[in-house]
Amino acid sequence: MERSLSQDLAESQTIHIAFTINEAYVKYFVVCLTSILESAGDEELHFYVIHDDITEHSKKRILELKHIKDFAANFIVVNPQVIKQIKAPTQSHISANTSYRLKIGSIMQNLDRIIFLDADLIVKSNLLALWNTDISNYYLASVVDQAPVNKKFNDWIPNLKLPNNFRYVNTGVCLCNLKKWREDNMEKLFFDVAVEYHSALKFPEQDILNIACAPKILKLSHTWNAMPLQEYIVKKEKEEAFANPHIIHYAGYNKPWIYLDAPYADLFWKYARKTSYYEELLYGCKKETLRQTIDDIYWLMREIQLKKTYYRKFIKYKLLRILTLGLVKKYRTRRNKYHNKLKYLKKRFAW
Repeated sequence: MERSLSQDLAESQTIHIAFTINEAYVKYFVVCLTSILESAGDEELHFYVIHDDITEHSKKRILELKHIKDFAANFIVVNPQVIKQIKAPTQSHISANTSYRLKIGSIMQNLDRIIFLDADLIVKSNLLALWNTDISNYYLASVVDQAPVNKKFNDWIPNLKLPNNFRYVNTGVCLCNLKKWREDNMEKLFFDVAVEYHSALKFPEQDILNIACAPKILKLSHTWNAMPLQEYIVKKEKEEAFANPHIIHYAGYNKPWIYLDAPYADLFWKYARKTSYYEELLYGCKKETLRQTIDDIYWLMREIQLKKTYYRKFIKYKLLRILTLGLVKKYRTRRNKYHNKLKYLKKRFAW
């Protein structure tokens, strides 16, 4: 059978993919890597794990995944001091290691482009189409984020002084033009931005890339970074993202390895079952579920106690106000105080 040019091209290509993770995140990375390998075609895959603490034992467990599909892997150790001037993330679920990707242009001198992925995602499709995206005139290609569109969560965005009508992107899935980064000395700009905007940064690495690269960011289809834990404000973008997503990215707090009822958790566990970390992940999930249950019980008891206390005081001052014909101001003030507290509790705990 005669082969097509596209088939020959696909088989001759090597896709280069980088991650910045730490030892604590290896088990989630292995699940992510399993999904990439199972979704791959005939193209070669070369992974780069940029870190400062991954053990030899963990490296061995990562390389065991070659039984799914052969791949090349480089574990690149970076001194944490290289990002000491960059503010640590304000979100507990985000590691400072993510900022290592700002150094990738100088670390990977031999590469002109690279795909950067967060480890908290599942790849459902071959990455070749993403890899072949034309970014010759752009610094990077990513999908627009939803949080900046949501007025409940975008308080930090105005401080970044982004261009008018610019849509902030999520760099959890990012195709980077390293050749252009080096040509335009972008690494220096990244660290200059880190200093200038230090107090304004909420997601340091992501904010810095948005600020520095804003004029030349190619917006990808939402299918390349569908984020089920985010609240989509733009309906059409949600429909596009989840109609046939290539990548499911668990960007947010409610990770599927903690919350079994998280959206698309079943997809994460589908691949988790195929890894040597499955039992460890399952135990961690059960442990976390127990902790959450205990917390829920505590807050339920606290709610009941507060409700009783506030209601009792509300009735007390309401009666005193009636008995004094409303002439004693302090009774009216205290009645209103506890009435407002009851209203807050009702809103806070939705009972």
